[in-house]
Amino acid sequence: MMSETGTMKVTDLTEHEDGSATFTFDLNDKTAALAQELGLKLLLYCGATGTSVDYVFKNILGEE
Repeated sequence: MMSETGTMKVTDLTEHEDGSATFTFDLNDKTAALAQELGLKLLLYCGATGTSVDYVFKNILGEE
């Protein structure tokens, strides 16, 4: 039996004058469910510990 791998594909990218960008993604059901689960878990952990989400991402990128 073969298990399906999650997939995520960028379907659109718009670059803005301020240097930011907007991405549009196409996710299969498995990947969408995982992203929702992990996103909610991140928000709950940040809320429970009083940690800002921005701090978490900066820390992951080595900016803090």
